[in-house]
Amino acid sequence: MVLLLIKNTEAQVKRLSLAVEQSPATVVLTDTDGNIQYANPKFTQVTGYTIQEALGKNPRILKSGELAPEIYK
Repeated sequence: MVLLLIKNTEAQVKRLSLAVEQSPATVVLTDTDGNIQYANPKFTQVTGYTIQEALGKNPRILKSGELAPEIYK
């Protein structure tokens, strides 16, 4: 019974992971200090940053100053 629950949980995690990777929305996860720990492929398409460039950085790297402050809110 426990083994079945573990396998079911693993399958759910794989499905969720695949959904995040293929999402049409940008997904960014940060640690408690606000540093990027994960970003999905859509993030790189939208921002132009590679995952390697973004890891460990704060999402404020996206604030170029070229757009109106309302856009960043």
